[in-house]
Amino acid sequence: MLLFLACAHPVDVALTAAEVAPTMANAQPWDGPDNVPAEAKGAAMGILAQLDPSGQLGTAVIATAEALVQPDVSATAKYDPGDGGAASTLVLPTVSDTTSPTWALNPVTTFSRVTLGPRSTLSIVFVDKDVQADDLVGTVVLSPADLSRAERAGEPWVVDVSAQTSGQLKSVSVSVVASP
Repeated sequence: MLLFLACAHPVDVALTAAEVAPTMANAQPWDGPDNVPAEAKGAAMGILAQLDPSGQLGTAVIATAEALVQPDVSATAKYDPGDGGAASTLVLPTVSDTTSPTWALNPVTTFSRVTLGPRSTLSIVFVDKDVQADDLVGTVVLSPADLSRAERAGEPWVVDVSAQTSGQLKSVSVSVVASP
């Protein structure tokens, strides 16, 4: 692997996906009401049952509430070539209501023709975007070895980052391909 990284060369690098834990490290949901008392939930379900004895309305409300507690994941990525050259930053589009955000490979989400070498890193800050105050999901740094593995794989490479984020972020997927 060291021989592979010893020759710096141009690549295109993109974050393609992430896997966020279903709850924050403190076991609270990412979004929505944190502590709805059981009595309030029971009362709401009772009212819904009176309005719709078939239970379809209650099922729809529960499904909507479950979707709303999922995070709205935003990511800011910084690629540092590690060779004294300027670092580049990308702000990826927010992906709403999911613990499995994905980003398509396109010019908005890709670092094009950056140098991959023995000191290159990709740092990513993940945030759950909220109306009042955003929640930090985690900050991760992919090493030169991670980036090199992704390039050798020839497809998006999944990197376990749970140890870097108190388990709030399980993994990220990165694509690294030689630039034409």
